Amino acid sequence: MKLKAKVIKGFQTGNAFGVPTANLEIQEKNLDLKSGVYLVMAQVESDFFNGILHVGKRKTLGRDFSVEVHLFDFDKNIYDEEVEVEVLKFMRTTQKFENVEFLFQQINKDIVQAKKYFLRQKIYAQWDMFSSQEKKDFEPRALEKIFQNELFQSSLDVLIYAPQKNREIDFVQKLMETFPNKHYFFPKVVGGEMLFYRVKKFEDLKIGAFNILEPEDGERWQQKEKTLVFVPAVAVDKAGFRLGKGGGFYDQFL
Repeated sequence: MKLKAKVIKGFQTGNAFGVPTANLEIQEKNLDLKSGVYLVMAQVESDFFNGILHVGKRKTLGRDFSVEVHLFDFDKNIYDEEVEVEVLKFMRTTQKFENVEFLFQQINKDIVQAKKYFLRQKIYAQWDMFSSQEKKDFEPRALEKIFQNELFQSSLDVLIYAPQKNREIDFVQKLMETFPNKHYFFPKVVGGEMLFYRVKKFEDLKIGAFNILEPEDGERWQQKEKTLVFVPAVAVDKAGFRLGKGGGFYDQFL
């Protein structure tokens, strides 16, 4: 869905908290979009910017309906200019906070979450530039590194995951076949909690939530020494900081 409107002056509350927004001249009756916070891409003149959009009543501030967008890495004055905003994804509903400080704490969390989303999309696009053969060539290189890793060699229990097709290096089935004496446990989300269950053969995994292979109920992993955890990531930087897939399950588990 795309919105096109002129930028008008608002109360400038966001500026005081370091989160400037562009208020769009759109009346509630003319907008077919439910109240909430959204991930968006906006066009200002010939340039494109990622950002977040708020639609609805400003409940914490006790003010009327507004449509306002915060653009990342943007600091121009665009009053009276027309902006086109493409709505990409719903993030959360609008809500009333105890005070304005709590409101902007949540907004800053929204911004972090949104920037991670757009970074994931950028990295996925880079990954898709590799050919199928290039992706396949990564597999033996990854396996060789794992085979030589002392932590893997000394671990009896291995907490691992089923790679997503065309999204991740496909190394797990070969690993299990090469080292059948290790105990492999795969994750399954149960009631909002990620649990690990033992799988003896990769073929025993079944399609589960999010179209990802997962184990059926069985022997559940119990915390003990000599356990190695493989943690999936969209990307990892040179300092070891990981960009996950957005669910936060591994962060909570670890």
